[in-house]
Amino acid sequence: MSTKQPFLGEAITKEYKPAHTTFTFSPFRLSPAFNVFFVREMLADPRVTFGLYLIKGPLLANARFFIDCDNAEVKSFLRSTVNRFWRNGALIALKAVEWGYSCSEVIYRLADGLIHYDQLKHLNSIDCRVFTSEGKLAGASVRGIPSRDGGPVLYPPRLLWHVHNRHENRWYGESRLKGAYLPWLEKWDKGGFRDSRRLFLYKFAFGGETGYYPPGTTVDEQGNPISNQSLMLQMLERKRNGAAVALPAEYTETGQLAWRIEPQAPPPISPLYPEWGTRLDDEIWEGMGIPAEVARAEGTGAYAGRRVPLVAFYTILQMIANSLAEDLNTQILRPLVERNFGPGVHFDLIPIPMLQAHEEEGETVANFSLVPAHEVVSEEPPQGYTIRYGKPP
Repeated sequence: MSTKQPFLGEAITKEYKPAHTTFTFSPFRLSPAFNVFFVREMLADPRVTFGLYLIKGPLLANARFFIDCDNAEVKSFLRSTVNRFWRNGALIALKAVEWGYSCSEVIYRLADGLIHYDQLKHLNSIDCRVFTSEGKLAGASVRGIPSRDGGPVLYPPRLLWHVHNRHENRWYGESRLKGAYLPWLEKWDKGGFRDSRRLFLYKFAFGGETGYYPPGTTVDEQGNPISNQSLMLQMLERKRNGAAVALPAEYTETGQLAWRIEPQAPPPISPLYPEWGTRLDDEIWEGMGIPAEVARAEGTGAYAGRRVPLVAFYTILQMIANSLAEDLNTQILRPLVERNFGPGVHFDLIPIPMLQAHEEEGETVANFSLVPAHEVVSEEPPQGYTIRYGKPP
């Protein structure tokens, strides 16, 4: 037996699938367990959609990469490919942030005798299922496109299968909305914050009046007797719809109007009630990995107090960018380089830490840019990186 066998070879656990990802019942929460079918409902919450913009916007605008390659032609090709992908394809692939995974068809074009990446075609994540072979990506089926043998309809390299939080599930990942699910459910569930707020405002804006009427009946214009109770109910309903009402000036023995409508005064609102909604909104963002201090930051005041949550936020963005770069590298860049330039061309796509990139450009963390850079690929390697294939600039 070779002494190298215990060290080398493919991962023994390459086909491992976490058991807990298929276990959806939780006895510890009085609510249904989170699954991908809640994602579409959560996307109807403006707080959730804006939170996704807060994640993807700075990420797309500030991500930087360095290409380590000793072949000038290949390096130029990779530079233009990465720049183009980050401008027109990265946002499509980042649908994986909310769904856990994204499936896209890669469209290529022929120019100057080389095959180039052109664009991504968006496909709904819930319509796509992955096919693997020996623990590797083999293709994807797409609902709505017939498959003759029940197998994939998209094969690499025409397929980009991007996974978010792949440590939870290698192929289907985990939605970033999972952490926001419980506060979102408390906000939107029956009897939750929005439901109670709507009922409170509706009751005291349209249905809070009390009507008083004398006993007996009243004869209408056609001579038909109508109970006074029915007449009062009709007037209350008309008033609720915005109509004017006229009440007869009849008085009781005590001198009060026999016919009158009195508005019901709303009960005092607990100061905890508006705080309840604000806290739920903050918890939704925090569950998505967005510190409230970052989302609400105005100007540069109290910068030192915000640095820790800011650094934590940028670290999360960096992890997402690194994951997308990994899938871009393995599923698009390497097949393209091998097809255009032949096998044996060595290169690496190296993410540059976002904080480092901006500190080098003289920016502070508080002035983190929201404007997309002209170039995603940098000529300078990240600090501390040892160039493997090319020569230092």
